[in-house]
Amino acid sequence: MAEAILRMKDTLRAAGKHCGVVATSDENVQQRLAQGFRAVALGMDAGLLLRSLRASLAGVGRDPAFWRIAVAIGTSQCAAVSTFTLWMGTWLRDVAGFSRGEVAQGQMAAALAIVLGYLSFGWLADMLVRRGRPVLPLFIGGVAVSSACFLLLVLGVKTGSVLTWSVFTYSATAATLAHSIASRRTPVAMAGRVNTALNTFTFLGIFLGQWMVGVILARWPATASGYAPEGYFWGMGVLWVVQAAGLAWLWSGRRLLESRQES
Repeated sequence: MAEAILRMKDTLRAAGKHCGVVATSDENVQQRLAQGFRAVALGMDAGLLLRSLRASLAGVGRDPAFWRIAVAIGTSQCAAVSTFTLWMGTWLRDVAGFSRGEVAQGQMAAALAIVLGYLSFGWLADMLVRRGRPVLPLFIGGVAVSSACFLLLVLGVKTGSVLTWSVFTYSATAATLAHSIASRRTPVAMAGRVNTALNTFTFLGIFLGQWMVGVILARWPATASGYAPEGYFWGMGVLWVVQAAGLAWLWSGRRLLESRQES
């Protein structure tokens, strides 16, 4: 196969065309350039993601508390970000019966709540650190409030639904404090790997959450407006269980985090 790729490259170059190839490592990039390839890409998205996660965990995965933090942020964002970015609008349409304009206004309110959440939780965390207090209770409290609001949405509570969605998305931003908590437990030189690993858990959670709800909703016949309302109970309900399980696992291992306080 390697020889066939090189022959194809030579054929294309002889025809006056450039030839590109996907490299598998930094060393392979230099090798391909030396072979005459003029467009070299380093890996594919999935491969880069997995290699990045493997390299990051090689350095930080020995801390048992790290796994609980990583799973907590992944499961929280699996519920919060995946539903806000893809399923909030359809829920407001199919379950709450909102018009297109009302859906847009509801999504705007939830988006503003997210911005406010990042600002306020960051400010509160900074204040706690300056006072020598741990950030973990703020993380757990925010995600717990988010989970409570999400349960109301799973149960199809329509009264004050925009407010519920807004509090849900606002509180869920507390999950990003995982970066602060985990980074303070490791040497400064490891901060990049810690954040890379946490980002990987976050995006995996988001993508899996979006996909999972879609698969479950597709099991019910479509309605005139979109998806069957009862499908949201099961689709979003699975994500609520995932979020609650991640939070419960973090809470059960809080002593692991207390054994080496963030400094």
